[in-house]
Amino acid sequence: MTVTGGTQAIGIVLSIIRMKVLALLLGPPGVGVLSIYTNLQTTGVTLAGLGLSSSGVRQIAKSKGTAEEVDLVRRVILWANALQGVLAMALVWIFRDAISNFLFDGPGYGTEVGLVGIAIFLSLLSASQTALLRGLRRIGDLGRVTVLGALAGTLVGICAIWMFGMDGLVALVIAQPLTAVLVASYFTRRLPPPTTRVARRPADILTVWKPMVQLGAGFMIGGLASSGTLLLVRGKIASDLGLDAAGQFAAAWGITVTYVGFMLNAMSMDYYPRLAEIIEDRDQARSLMNEQLQIGLLIGTPILVALIGLAPLAIRILYSDQFDDAVTLLQWQTLGNILKLSSWSLSISVVAAARSRMYLLMEASFLIPFVFLCYVFLPRYGVDVAGIAFLICYAIYFLTALSMARRIADFHFESRSMKLLAISIVIGGGVLALSLTFPLAGGIAAIVSSLGTGFVGGHILLEKVGLSRYTAPMFRFYSFVRWPVSD
Repeated sequence: MTVTGGTQAIGIVLSIIRMKVLALLLGPPGVGVLSIYTNLQTTGVTLAGLGLSSSGVRQIAKSKGTAEEVDLVRRVILWANALQGVLAMALVWIFRDAISNFLFDGPGYGTEVGLVGIAIFLSLLSASQTALLRGLRRIGDLGRVTVLGALAGTLVGICAIWMFGMDGLVALVIAQPLTAVLVASYFTRRLPPPTTRVARRPADILTVWKPMVQLGAGFMIGGLASSGTLLLVRGKIASDLGLDAAGQFAAAWGITVTYVGFMLNAMSMDYYPRLAEIIEDRDQARSLMNEQLQIGLLIGTPILVALIGLAPLAIRILYSDQFDDAVTLLQWQTLGNILKLSSWSLSISVVAAARSRMYLLMEASFLIPFVFLCYVFLPRYGVDVAGIAFLICYAIYFLTALSMARRIADFHFESRSMKLLAISIVIGGGVLALSLTFPLAGGIAAIVSSLGTGFVGGHILLEKVGLSRYTAPMFRFYSFVRWPVSD
C-alpha cells in the first residue's frame, strides 16, 4: 500500500507539472487538444486490449507456482496485445480523417490522430509487461516502472512542446508509453527464466487466450463505457464550442477526477478485499459499508468544501489565469463529488458480490444521462452545463447504487451516516451558492467550513481508530484544546 500510494502521489505531481507547463505554453486550446488525444488513446487501449491485461494478472497470480505456466501466460499476453495493438494502430491510421472530423469537426488533425495509434500500440506492449509484474507481485519493480516511465515521458514531452508547440503534443502522448515500455523491459528481462522451455502449439495458446478474453470482456466493457463516454463529451465540446472550451473542461475534469480518484484508490486498497470477504454476511457487510461511508465523508468533505470556495485559486495555481472559465465548472463538479464519494462505498458492494450485469447497469445510470444532458444543452448554455450534468447524474448514480446495495446486503443508513451525508451536502451546497454569488464571501465560508468540518471530523475519526503511535499526536492536540478523545 505504501509503494502503491507513493507511486500514485508521484504520478500526480508529474501530471501537475505537465499540465502547468502546457497551460503556460499553449493555454486552454493546448490542454483541450491533449485531453482529446489522451482520451482517444485510453479508449483505443481499452477496446484493443480486450481486458487481457486485467485478466492476465489473475491468471499469472494463479499460475505463479509453475514457471512454465507463467511463461505461457506471459507470452500469450505479449503476443496477443502486440497483434491487437498493430491492428488498432492500422485502423486508427486508416480512419484518421473520419475520427478527426468527429472529434474536431474537421480533418485538420487527421495526421496527429493517426499517430495516436502508435501510442495505443506502445501502451498495450507496456500493459503486457506490467501485468506480469503485478501478477508476480513485484510491487517494487512495478513502482519503479511507473515512476521512471512517467518521469522520462514527462521530460521528453515537455521538451517536445517547448520546441514544436502544438505539434509536440503527439510526441508527449507517444513518449509516455514508449518510455514505460523501455523501463518495463529492463525489469521483466531480469526475472528468472523457466527452467525448461515447452514447445507450444497454436491450439495451446488459444486455449489460454480464450478464457482470458472471456474474463477480460467485463473489464473492457466497463472501461470502454467510461472512456468512450468522456471522449464523446470532449468531442462534442470541441466541435460545438471550440478547443478553448475543451481546454476549460479538461482543466476542471482533471482536478475533479485525479485528486478524488487518488483518495478513493487509496481507501479501496483495504476496503474492497475486506468487503469481498464478508459480502455474504449481510450484517457485517452493512456495518462495514456504513463505516466506510462515514470515513470517506469525514476525510473528503473538508477537502471538497474548501475546493468549492477556493476553486479560482486552485485553477490559477494548477493552470493559469487563462482558465478562469473553468472555475464555475469545477465548483459544480466538486459538489457532485460529494455524492460520488458517498456512493462509492455502496457501489463497491456490486463489485465485491461479482454482479457484472448489475455493475454495468449502475455505471450506465451515470454515463447515459451525462451524455444526453451534455449533447442536448451544451450548444445552448455552454460548457458549465457539463458541471451541472455531473452533479445531477451523480445524484442518479447514488440512488442507483443505494438500490443495488439494498438488494445485495440489505443496506440501510446508520444514524451517523445519514447525518454526515446531510451535513456534507448542505454545507457543500451552501458554499457553492455563496461562491457563485459572492466569490470572496464564498472563499471565506469555504475556509471556515473546511476547518470546522475537519476539526469535528478528526475527532470522530480518532474515536473510530483509537490510540496508537500514529494517532497519539492528534489525541494530544484535542486534549490541548479541551476536547479530549475518548479512547
